[in-house]
Amino acid sequence: LNITIYNINGQKIKTLFAGNQKAGINKIVWQGFNSKNEKVDSGIYFCVLETGDRKIVRKLTLIK
Repeated sequence: LNITIYNINGQKIKTLFAGNQKAGINKIVWQGFNSKNEKVDSGIYFCVLETGDRKIVRKLTLIK
């Protein structure tokens, strides 16, 4: 399982999770920081959840 945040230009901002996860309901929160722990600007971002055979993309709007 990989959960990654990308900006509107397709650049990777941060990997929130990479590894195995137990089945069921799980919670991961993105606080608006990039991989260098710097706050990112307000705007449109994409959250990509990838498993072995599936890819789910959701649009996020970050408002400060």
